[in-house]
Amino acid sequence: MGQISDNQIPAKAVNGRATVSRITKGDLSQNCFVDPCEPDCDTAGPAHTASRIKSVNVRKHREAPIQQAIVSYLRKVLPKGSVVHHNRNEIARSGKSFRNEIARAKSHGMVKGFPDLICIYPGGACFFEVKAEGNYADAAQKELHSGLKDIGHFVAVVRSIDDARQYLTEWGIPNKDPS
Repeated sequence: MGQISDNQIPAKAVNGRATVSRITKGDLSQNCFVDPCEPDCDTAGPAHTASRIKSVNVRKHREAPIQQAIVSYLRKVLPKGSVVHHNRNEIARSGKSFRNEIARAKSHGMVKGFPDLICIYPGGACFFEVKAEGNYADAAQKELHSGLKDIGHFVAVVRSIDDARQYLTEWGIPNKDPS
């Protein structure tokens, strides 16, 4: 499929949310699903939907290399026996297959807003939500992060290895980072 302009992306509504079968943005091409705009948004139509879909995919595309670097760093510096796990909470499907996949994931324990990374180390655990510069935790993420903090866990939004390093130090988590 060639380059698609905003007004050429076929959009349809599924349970009040916008879906498309495929988009292309430069080298980024994938099936996707997008939550609706903020309740006070008065912009509508396929062009607006297409713009939001591209934004979501570009954001995920920008966060992937940051997350990979942070995972690599954490696996190197956390004590022996520690586990760094990525919680895959995205579903790249649309229509009926999306609904089926969501139902299956929820029945298997998926929790909306769960942080991207779980670090289990001797004596505890911490959680990191990875965001690219300019991106922020959504309402579900903020609510879950707050709940995890309320029960005594460490949770932070990080944008770089330096951020992860800072939080490990701030939280007093033993690590092998020489700095």
